[in-house]
Amino acid sequence: MGPMFLYLDQEAVLAADVLDMRRAINVVREAQERFAKGEVREPQKIVLRNADTAESEEKGRFNGLAASIAAPAPARGSTSRRTSARSTG
Repeated sequence: MGPMFLYLDQEAVLAADVLDMRRAINVVREAQERFAKGEVREPQKIVLRNADTAESEEKGRFNGLAASIAAPAPARGSTSRRTSARSTG
């Protein structure tokens, strides 16, 4: 089975409230402040390939960036609709 991707429709994007630039700036500011305080772990980028060879690049790869915040952040945005995403590669 090939890679699976989740494509969000306009309704899901609007429900997640991700187009609110003021909110986005505030969330990034808070994340940077918490990173400066040592409350955030951010490991190196994760790269998944079919194999550890240059030839496997031709078949594509999955790049992932992960982070963890020590204390729970306050909930933001709409909670009336949740969408879960799964990717496989």
